[in-house]
Amino acid sequence: MEHATPFLVTTSRTGRGILSSAKQRAERIGAPFVSRMEIPLTVFFEQYNALGIWVENSEAPIVQTRKGELGYHEGTAALRTKKKRTGIDALVRALDLQPDDQVLDATLGMGFDALVIAANLGDAGRVTGLEASPLLCELVRCGLSDYQYTSPRLVKAARRISAVCERHEIFLEQCAPNSYDSVYFDPMFESTIERSSSMQRMREIAVHDPLTDQSLDLAMRAARRRVVIKCRRIQPGKFTFHEFIPSGRSVGYGVILRGGGADLT
Repeated sequence: MEHATPFLVTTSRTGRGILSSAKQRAERIGAPFVSRMEIPLTVFFEQYNALGIWVENSEAPIVQTRKGELGYHEGTAALRTKKKRTGIDALVRALDLQPDDQVLDATLGMGFDALVIAANLGDAGRVTGLEASPLLCELVRCGLSDYQYTSPRLVKAARRISAVCERHEIFLEQCAPNSYDSVYFDPMFESTIERSSSMQRMREIAVHDPLTDQSLDLAMRAARRRVVIKCRRIQPGKFTFHEFIPSGRSVGYGVILRGGGADLT
């Protein structure tokens, strides 16, 4: 199924010295470039019925949505990767990470989980992050290379992550069996648990497709050891897991071991 995602690329109001880079960005993203001049972004939203507008500037780029501005940041990864933090992160436990693991994060989003995963890998470990939204993927890709992280651990983690703009079902179809040690899904919930304004803005430009049984089957083929799915703690009848790792009161991580199965209804 084709999904219309009306995105635009423009510049900050002045646009000095960044016109060429903005046009290159538009080509990379696959979105039309629109000259900004002094035109308010609200005009572009109405004129083009846009969901998100990439704004190139001389500092860090931002994505403007109808609900506000979205910029890359390290988010919850900063707290979750602190060395003095008590206990092992629930996602790290669910993935049973080994230093040299190759992990596929099939729903990259803002990349917070990918940073946590990568921070718990060794130098040979890698995370491939798939993001179907071209604006969101490009925002994370820029952040991974240019953001000023608050800890050396996150700087190293960012270098272990590759952001790929692709729908996970298409990418997984092309994966050979046992391509990754584990595959991770964080499907977009129908109603977000996170109440932050950043999460609400991200939802404006994200792809909301639910996880299907076909994608799960492809993930099981691509994973050597396990598939992990983030879900609500109370989700009767939807998934069957070999293990469930709680994370807070509302959500957790379901673990499906290779050789087992999970039923989606």
